[in-house]
Amino acid sequence: MEKAIEKPDTEKPQVTLSPSSPRQVLSDRATHIPCEYTIYIPSNLDLEKLMADNPPNFKTKLDRVAYICSLIYDRSYRKQKGEDKVPKAYVRLHSKILESKVKEYPKIFIYLEEQNIISIDRTSIIGKKSRGYKFQQQFWTEPKQHKIKSKVLIKAILRYKDLFKKQARNTSNTIEYHYPEHLDIWFNNLLKIDYKGAIRELNSLYLSDLKEYGEETAFLKKTSRHIPLIKLQKGIFQSTIDKTAGRYHTVLTQLKSNFRKFITYNGKKLVSIDIVNSQPLLSLALLNTDIYYRNRIDKLIKTYNDNFLQQHYYVRSFTNHKDVIEYSQSVINGTIYEDFANKLVASNLISTSLSKKEMRKVAKSAMFSCLFNRKNADYYDDRVKLFQKTYPNVYSAFKEVKRGKENHRALACTLQNFEAQLIIQTATKYLYEINNKIPLFTLHDSIITTPEYEDLVYRVMNNTIFKAMNIEPILKIESWAA
Repeated sequence: MEKAIEKPDTEKPQVTLSPSSPRQVLSDRATHIPCEYTIYIPSNLDLEKLMADNPPNFKTKLDRVAYICSLIYDRSYRKQKGEDKVPKAYVRLHSKILESKVKEYPKIFIYLEEQNIISIDRTSIIGKKSRGYKFQQQFWTEPKQHKIKSKVLIKAILRYKDLFKKQARNTSNTIEYHYPEHLDIWFNNLLKIDYKGAIRELNSLYLSDLKEYGEETAFLKKTSRHIPLIKLQKGIFQSTIDKTAGRYHTVLTQLKSNFRKFITYNGKKLVSIDIVNSQPLLSLALLNTDIYYRNRIDKLIKTYNDNFLQQHYYVRSFTNHKDVIEYSQSVINGTIYEDFANKLVASNLISTSLSKKEMRKVAKSAMFSCLFNRKNADYYDDRVKLFQKTYPNVYSAFKEVKRGKENHRALACTLQNFEAQLIIQTATKYLYEINNKIPLFTLHDSIITTPEYEDLVYRVMNNTIFKAMNIEPILKIESWAA
């Protein structure tokens, strides 16, 4: 029987939860539908007045129109995949997902376009590219909250939170995740942000982006950073568990690193313990027989790729090659990005005028392309070609996991799933069990706590990874103080 999750010890101030607290909101944990659900729309968009003055010629409700607006507003500022990408103004929305929540969504889009609220990019391609939507420039304004009160709509939103599972997944291989209540309890009224200080930083970043990107992109980036600040200030902690890869998404995972210095818990600054080169480190599970079978990596891969051909000699066919040994040692030493950056320089693929930090960033981006891009990336990306040439058997192992059409996400999901098992389901659970006074937050491969517990967290993370991989990880302690 699992240990019941206790509240933080009573010597801490009593935590108060709003009716729309995510602990009551998420569909897989809720015992009732909450009274409200918070979304964000442009601050100068008065939908109540708009619909009173210009009522739609079809049946709908204010909450439904507001929800559609929030989807455009929310997704317009999200980054594209890739290190150097910026948000796009036009956003593409999945029609089947929309229809499951708001059946009249096509009419709402047309209504908003007729009222000069949004513009629509109709250059869609069936099966490849959906229509795009963006707000007219006059609505490039700061976010404001809108509270949805329709229980039917709230229920539909919550039921659909985890829809983005791979539909072709073999249900016999599906992995179940338990919501990390032991982490959720720390999102309470002791988690604070210096909002005024954060807004000053926000405006400074905006002015910098304005010069580099122009008005539209600068605004989108500003909005992407502003909404998590509002959530922290108002105590709106809508956390979710990603049931595709098991990652725990919170307001802290949405927060740009520049704002960490403004966060405190119970008046104390936070500190993070990070795994250096975490994704390359986890990738060693594909190259080492012992790690592979000890952690049932074959089961993880099959969860995301039914085309994966599991054979007894699979890992052994990669393990003892010279390039695999070189790659593994570089990862274990914590220098894989720096080592590959040197190879990029030697091949004239990056300039020697870059700083070491910039070189590392380029090398990391190239590594992530090798890990997570489509398996034919070696045809068009010279950096990936170099990786393949330098580490041919490593690259073959990565491609093997991504075997089959449209299965390139299988490798990323496998490694993220393995990460979540180590960090969320093992290390933080153990920490909570041995001492429920330890504030615990996560940022994927990091555990965040207050300074007096950093040594304990460090030891538990180290032991957890060593037990799973028989590798001494390199962990980095980073203060979130200014």
